[in-house]
Amino acid sequence: MFSIYFGDTVSTLSTILLLIVIGTIILFAFLRRRDDSRWGRRILLLGTTGLALCCLVVMRDGYDVSLQGGTGLFPLDSIQILSSYICGALNALVCLSSLLVSNQKYRKIMFLVLSCSITCKLLLIEGSRIFCALGG
Repeated sequence: MFSIYFGDTVSTLSTILLLIVIGTIILFAFLRRRDDSRWGRRILLLGTTGLALCCLVVMRDGYDVSLQGGTGLFPLDSIQILSSYICGALNALVCLSSLLVSNQKYRKIMFLVLSCSITCKLLLIEGSRIFCALGG
């Protein structure tokens, strides 16, 4: 079980970034949610770290190899991949709409949507990885 999170460099980097995203950005922003002046910066930070995390997870789980005809951790038509596409599109839409709308209340709601989307995606992918590692 330890090797799926710290087995190689990409796994270790994705695990560290995963902890940063969940532990620091989402939790810190939730605790400081009364400060209404910096939701745009929080969306930018969460969006960029979420994108970097997705890129590391793609390399870690072999999705890039699956696209080239090989076998990755998840098949191309799996629920994990489909949900990743949907959450990725939602994340891009949230980030772009937050650039266009400068209302802090709107940005706060979009930050919460972005946080939920990234969290759901991480829970599904990481839960599936643990399930596969346990022999399921």
